[in-house]
Amino acid sequence: MFSRHISSKSGYRMLQVMRFAVEEINNSPTLLPNVSLGYEIFDYCSNTKNVNSALRIISKNGSIKPKEKLNNYQPKVIALTGPYGSTRTMNIAPLFTMDLIPMVNFGATSYALSNKLNYPSFVRTVPSNKDMIEMIIHIIQWFGWNWVAFLGSQDDYSSDGLKLFNEYISNTGICLAYQERLSLNANYSLTLKKIDRLNINVIVIFAVPQYASKFIKAAIANNIQDKVWIASHTWALNQQLPREPGIEKIGTIIGITERLLSLPGFNEFVYKARGTTDVGHNDAEAEVKSKTCNQVCHYCSLLTAEEIINENPSLSFGIYASIYTIAHALHKVLQCDINECQKKTMAKPYMLLGEIKKLDFILNGRQVKYDDNYDTSISYKVVLWRTGVNPQFEMVGTYDKHPEIVLTIDNSLLPWHNNGSVPFSNCSVECKVGHSRQTEGFHSCCFTCKKCTPNTYVDFSLEASADLEPDVIPPEIGIENEAGPWSVNLVGSLVASGPASEGDTFQLKLQALLQQEGKSMDEVRALIVEKQSPKSDISVDLVDAIGKLVDRCNQVSSDGPAYRKLRLFSGLKPVPPGEEEYEIWMEQAAQMISEWQCTEAAKKQRIVESLRGPAADIVRFLKVSNPSANANEYLAALETAYGTTESGPDLMARFRHTYQENGEKLSAFLYRLDKLLHRALLKGGIDAGGINRARMEQLIKGALTNDMVALRIRMTHTLQSPPSFSQLMKEIREEEHWVAARENVKASVATVVSPQAYAPSELQNLKKEVKELSTQVSQLLKVATVPCGSDPAPQKTSIKNSETVHRDNSQNAKPIQQPVPVIFCYKCGEDGHKKWECKAPEDLRKVNQKLMKMQRLQGNWAGAQ
Repeated sequence: MFSRHISSKSGYRMLQVMRFAVEEINNSPTLLPNVSLGYEIFDYCSNTKNVNSALRIISKNGSIKPKEKLNNYQPKVIALTGPYGSTRTMNIAPLFTMDLIPMVNFGATSYALSNKLNYPSFVRTVPSNKDMIEMIIHIIQWFGWNWVAFLGSQDDYSSDGLKLFNEYISNTGICLAYQERLSLNANYSLTLKKIDRLNINVIVIFAVPQYASKFIKAAIANNIQDKVWIASHTWALNQQLPREPGIEKIGTIIGITERLLSLPGFNEFVYKARGTTDVGHNDAEAEVKSKTCNQVCHYCSLLTAEEIINENPSLSFGIYASIYTIAHALHKVLQCDINECQKKTMAKPYMLLGEIKKLDFILNGRQVKYDDNYDTSISYKVVLWRTGVNPQFEMVGTYDKHPEIVLTIDNSLLPWHNNGSVPFSNCSVECKVGHSRQTEGFHSCCFTCKKCTPNTYVDFSLEASADLEPDVIPPEIGIENEAGPWSVNLVGSLVASGPASEGDTFQLKLQALLQQEGKSMDEVRALIVEKQSPKSDISVDLVDAIGKLVDRCNQVSSDGPAYRKLRLFSGLKPVPPGEEEYEIWMEQAAQMISEWQCTEAAKKQRIVESLRGPAADIVRFLKVSNPSANANEYLAALETAYGTTESGPDLMARFRHTYQENGEKLSAFLYRLDKLLHRALLKGGIDAGGINRARMEQLIKGALTNDMVALRIRMTHTLQSPPSFSQLMKEIREEEHWVAARENVKASVATVVSPQAYAPSELQNLKKEVKELSTQVSQLLKVATVPCGSDPAPQKTSIKNSETVHRDNSQNAKPIQQPVPVIFCYKCGEDGHKKWECKAPEDLRKVNQKLMKMQRLQGNWAGAQ
């Protein structure tokens, strides 16, 4: 037998129950006559160190032959029971099941162990998680709850339970509002606070005792009050937690456990065994510790019989039944009768497994029988915790699966904390008559109530069918593009009554119209008496009322399914396949919200439909704290969590200091500006009305001075009436295309007039002309430099010739360019001051002329084309 830590009281009781069952069987004159059962106990305290113990069990004379035939295989034991817990069992089960050694288990409930392909020789005397989860779901449905939390530990037991719970609630109307599996070192307080903020009042704790204890103590410490706690069978009968101070404030605790059966003679066995407990343990202590991690229970001898008897009894019958299962199977293999067993028969493990499947016997008044998965059918009971110094577990209900599922709970025995009434744990309140559900988010039980349009629903609350008139019942009912239509069938009594007369039909229609308009017959009569021409007035009122009614009937709902859905977003990193980055998703969402022609509730629903994981949780938390939040507030909450941490003013400051980069097209610069401006808008850094002006200002300010497209935009636009983004982008791209076309033309012209294109004769003529001109210039320079002692006449001639030369040179020389002032105003175009100092009116044309003039001086101006 593999047991849990024997150093605990619960483990020590488990050991005593096993010993008690073996003693009973060995003393039975009919079950195994002249055959005695022996056992070896291992304390399963480590997943790695106990492999040595498992190997010893399956060995034969100290060796293991994995491929040996089953009929030749004879291990040290023919069956084992335990260990406690699904994880421990699944760790060592393959070592035993590969050789079909029966593992008759009393404490592993994972439904995965029912898979006979993986665990062919696993047998259990306790219910599987499948049965436990089904019972929990039935209890939740019994009280009408649909908004629950599921908490567990990080082990196979809780993982299996959570998986089954999610699977089985799919068609029950129950919503799993919160789920988490925590480690022992996790922040339990934070988890419970999240559950409290979500208004979840029913919490399922599907965990082993040490984790369940952490949950309950954290609830007491954080003053969590008035909840309903559903305890799985592992801690439903915990003896210590009901004594915790303050536990009565956390609410009502309901436990689920087996319908316990007493073990006659067990108490006497414990009292008798107290005198010989642990005899001989000290002698073997050194040897045991050297080979395994088994612990010697030093204080077990100090435990009183009362402490052992009063310890958690929830697993006692399972242990008792597992030992008797092995004994009954051995009875069949050894072909025992009331006198003796055939000792000559060599009992093999696979033989016992074959007989276990056929077993059907009564044990202490309860049937023990196994199905094809070697699972047994168990009856459950629902217990209520009576907390205090002397805790009690009062049975308030029962649950049976055979021959059919029957759950019975006595509601009068449950002292609910909410003034005696069943606590409310639903996501939404049920809609009133005449309203339909509009689902919000991905939870089907979270919805708002929308008033149905006329002739789309039938109220079945009338007391008698005679109150219905066939003519006022529509032939079909439904919601356009959402549900139905469904035909309306009239019962025979209504059809037999025959059609209404023409006068009755008009009266019914008139009453329906008056009810629709909120008027009465007395008001109509008063109107007839007061008016001089009642016929005319009444007809006008009727026509007006009928027109309104027709308009309502012709209204087409904009909340139909034909809309463009948002991409998926969860906020996870790295981004899962099929989802979008936050920036891309937010841009699409903001655009779609402005375009959707639907109600605010539909917009919120469509946003939530696109969210997954942490992103969906953020919106859910916002809804809890602010139920009236609109779609833009949903986006603002997501922006706070996943967007930039810069504020609106910070983003506008970055926008004002964004400039065009070298080599960047103006259209690309505009796109970059608008993207940053949009983020500033979402953060409240700028109003929507000032976007166009801010965009134009920064485009003019931040563009490169030598960008031809930017110069064109400065000349053609003023800041008083700036264009929209699409208009501006269109103009810039057209201008960029025109400039590119001009550059192509210029390149082709340059190729035609290149020096290589001239003929050789033309080159020679040009060289000759240049040589002649050089000779003339040299002669003129000589004349201009005559010495001071020369004749006056030649001097006059030289002066004249010099003047002529200077005049000729002045005609051929380029005009001297006057320097342009560097500092001028970018608002009015005048020199000597800057834009922020200017008080003159704006003159962008003059500014552009100054910029163009500066560009020519810099040598980059292309000149006339």
